[in-house]
Parts: sequence; structure tokens; C-alpha cells
Amino acid sequence: MVKPLSAVLALALLLCGRAASAQTVAKPTNMDFQRVCNAIYNRDEKLQVDSEFIDFRFEELMLEMAGAIDANHVVKPKEEAFALVRKMWLANRGNFRCFGYTGVLATERNVGKFSMGVDFPVVLNVFMKKWKLDLGFKDAYDGKTIYQFLLDEKVRLLTEVPKNEGKILECDRMAAKLKTYVDNYQNPDALK
Repeated sequence: MVKPLSAVLALALLLCGRAASAQTVAKPTNMDFQRVCNAIYNRDEKLQVDSEFIDFRFEELMLEMAGAIDANHVVKPKEEAFALVRKMWLANRGNFRCFGYTGVLATERNVGKFSMGVDFPVVLNVFMKKWKLDLGFKDAYDGKTIYQFLLDEKVRLLTEVPKNEGKILECDRMAAKLKTYVDNYQNPDALK
């Protein structure tokens, strides 16, 4: 016969183990990061899951990396999924770089910079508006934030002949949006 105290202790240890495993942060590999970069670069990859809050393949891949989509392609509820992405991002953002893209100015840099380098600002919009990721950190590659990268990119674009006015405006617009976002950023998970 199991003593009541032993049963309570066993149950407490079991629950603590589950709570600890629920708190673990996903550990993506460099190949996982590269798959996201490829999805950003190619843009036309088809989604593998059906979800009302996933619009692009790069989102799906990041949700998978974060543990928000399981092996059977079942997506966790929206808020839980987004919180998992934020945790994964905070733990891995310094390593989340895109490598080996010939002709892309932002190759070797953070995925946010890379997305602007391949003219796909949608990525930063998802990071800010949908997932509410912390984007005010410095990239280990160049020691600059995404905002600083955009300011440098605008200066570079202004010296090109002929000037690409559309790209200059997009860079300027995104830099202003990003500055406001970073200046006012509050981690949604810390507010709970």
C-alpha cells in the first residue's frame, strides 16, 4: 500500500517535471535557421499546415522551431504559439543569421536585416505586429541593431546611381517604424 504522503510527493514531482519541460526553450539548429532564410529568400514556398494565423512559410518554420507545431502538423493555440516564438527568439536571436546568399548585401547578418536585404519587409512586420519580438539587440556580426542597419542602408542607397527611390522610401519607412517599435517595446510575456 502506498502511503498518502508518498503519493502526494510523487504527484508533486511529476507535476514539477511537466512544468519544467513546459518551460524549456526550443534549441534550433543552424539548418533550422537556414530553412527560414531560404523561405524568406524564395517567398513562394507552400505552407505545410492549415492555420488561420500563418500566412508565410517562414512563419510556419519559425513556429515549428519554437515547438508550436508538432510532427503531425498540429498548431498550438495562437497566443501559446506566439509566446513560444518569443521565447525561442530571445534565446536564439544572436545566432539567427542567414549565410551564403550571393549578391545579397545582408548575408551573414541577422534574419531581420537579411529580410530587408532581399526586399521582403513583411518579415519585420510579422516580427513586430504579430509576434511582438524584441528587435532592439545588436547583431554579433556587425555590432549594429536592425534599426542602425536600415539607417546605413539608406545612406548607401542614396549614393547609388541611379537612385532607387522606392527602395530608399521603403528603407526610411521601415527604419521609422522600427525605431518607434523598439523605443516602446514591452515583452508581452513579461506583462502577464
